[in-house]
Amino acid sequence: MCEWVAECNQCDVALTYHKGRNVLVCHLCGTTRPIVNLCPACGSPRLVLEGYGTEKIEDELSVIFPDARIKRMDLDTTRAKNNMENLIYDFEKGNIDILVGTQMVTKGLDFDHVGLVGVIYADQALHYPDFRAAERTYQTLVQVSGRAGRKFEQGNVMIQTYQPRTSCFYGCDQG
Repeated sequence: MCEWVAECNQCDVALTYHKGRNVLVCHLCGTTRPIVNLCPACGSPRLVLEGYGTEKIEDELSVIFPDARIKRMDLDTTRAKNNMENLIYDFEKGNIDILVGTQMVTKGLDFDHVGLVGVIYADQALHYPDFRAAERTYQTLVQVSGRAGRKFEQGNVMIQTYQPRTSCFYGCDQG
């Protein structure tokens, strides 16, 4: 596997797979591209879709925790007026057991009862074409980790990575 990443031709950011439409989408400019059958870099037909969207994670969690009240906080669920405020209110009041969200969950929210924060595919932001990508990824991970164990209780944080042995993000030789 050559580790090729599908990127937007206009923005040079990693594209996101949208299962319902079966296309790759740039979340910056909105450009769409069809799914390819062969890797453009090495010609392999064994392409792998890495990462998980919030909808997929919500579906998986509902299977694992069938009695849990699970909600998503992402662009799709917060577009309508007051949806974000309603989600935040419901989570604060304990009407939501598991809140699945994008980076918008990390920004400025202070909940008393968060016992576990999980980050899925933490490497994804490292593919952004910005020399500050590593620093921004680190800042986001620290910020979201701070959501666990607020006030009186200690919390836990789990961070998933597809490259656990990588400590250098700029292509250095690790031996």
